[in-house]
Amino acid sequence: MSSILYLERKDIDVRKWNACISNSENENIYGYAEYLDIMAVHWDALVINDYQAVMALPWKQKLGKAYIYTPRFTSPLAIYGDIPESIKIKDILDFIPMKFRLWDLNLVNNLSLFSPSAVKRKNHILNLMPEYELLRKNYRPSYRNLVKKAEAMGNYISKEILIDTVIRLADGKKNINGTAAHDYACFKKIYNLLEKKGNAVCYGNFSRNNELIAASVFFFSQKRIYYMLAWNNQEGRRKGASHQLIDAVIREYAGKNYWLDFEGSDIPGIAFFFEGFGATTEDYYFLRVNRLPWWCRWIKK
Repeated sequence: MSSILYLERKDIDVRKWNACISNSENENIYGYAEYLDIMAVHWDALVINDYQAVMALPWKQKLGKAYIYTPRFTSPLAIYGDIPESIKIKDILDFIPMKFRLWDLNLVNNLSLFSPSAVKRKNHILNLMPEYELLRKNYRPSYRNLVKKAEAMGNYISKEILIDTVIRLADGKKNINGTAAHDYACFKKIYNLLEKKGNAVCYGNFSRNNELIAASVFFFSQKRIYYMLAWNNQEGRRKGASHQLIDAVIREYAGKNYWLDFEGSDIPGIAFFFEGFGATTEDYYFLRVNRLPWWCRWIKK
């Protein structure tokens, strides 16, 4: 008989947890214990059948009320692993303790099977297995022209750039609304941890005069390369610096068993940018559940 357990973080077997994530068909970087330990204020979990399947529950408190949330720099989580046939997604979500009266869930699993109010959202991904020339042929023609022009102008890509530089520039531009200094400090901490394992890198695009005009941070998991943080200036936008930078990553990893994960988006302009590289859409689901008493439902607002 299958069982579901709610475990606090201190009671989670990290070795078994990470093994479940690693062996899961929907493995991604956000589910690993080390990532959650750094990026989430707190996290507990639901564990099915001795880590046959798992679900992380990142949470924090406001006015004494605990609620489930999505940490910054954390895209959709998942119910990872092999869910037994006898257990449905609804069974798992129904097991979330009642102390979490408010949920903001982003999961790759189909949450519409739990609630008709679940909202389908879009991520953009690109299969890097084909050879580079085949991938480049799928670029929007204007993108191929931008990359050619950027190269002709002498712009060049370098990994000789510090994470502090990219964070300072991105923070100064206010790229991500609501991102606080603490969030960037956590991001730097996870970057440093992953970089030591060879799973994080910064790319910079420099002009012929050695001026930085665009920069990006990429994380790696077993199956994906994640476009985590990006910045460019006015000159970079005019010269197609971000196009050239992403093209450099595609060129470097073409023919390898990776997906380039662009991290969204439902915003038309951003979606248009990603689709220009031949990216396809990948659905995930957002669900908000508010079980607070009527008199304090304003907390989330």
